[in-house]
Amino acid sequence: MADAPERDAHAQYEALRIERPALFTDRAPDCYPLLPGGAVRARNEHLLLIDDRVRTPSGQETSYLRIVAPQSGAPGAAILPFVGGSIVLLDHPRHALGRRLLEIPRGFGEPGETAAACAERELAEELGVTPLRLIPIGLLYPDSGLLAVEVSLFAAEIPPRGWKTEPGVSTREMSVADGESAVRDGRIADSFTIACLYRARLMGLI
Repeated sequence: MADAPERDAHAQYEALRIERPALFTDRAPDCYPLLPGGAVRARNEHLLLIDDRVRTPSGQETSYLRIVAPQSGAPGAAILPFVGGSIVLLDHPRHALGRRLLEIPRGFGEPGETAAACAERELAEELGVTPLRLIPIGLLYPDSGLLAVEVSLFAAEIPPRGWKTEPGVSTREMSVADGESAVRDGRIADSFTIACLYRARLMGLI
């Protein structure tokens, strides 16, 4: 018989099926059908870890983890800021890796917020600017094996000065050519940054 924490994890899963049915019904019929017995393993204000029981294409029944936003909201946004012939990156400390990364501003969407509004808010929070132009450049699924997360990508022309970052974060302005060189030699390894830089280049924006 399951203990109390396990029963609670299954009860949270069943409650989630009622609260957010799209998480369980908006699926291709031949893509890992969901079976009874799932559980919610962890949650905080940013992420929700779900343990689904599924049937694999080979017919095996097993568990698969997926991470979703804790509440229904707009897609997150990742934004490549540019000014003149340069791009503007953040030198950002990242807890999960225990190291600093060169990356673009990004963040979670809030309930009722459009992707463009999310992008503008993130630019205000992370660089202290309002974009002169905000250009949608597509979608990104950052880790299709684990994250049930859709991120809207943007390029944003920003003012040339007056950037204000959060504590511990600094800015790095570089030419597009230097940015591509940094991707090539591994100094830029953040997936959002690489995707936005590549998309913006293919679209002729930078």
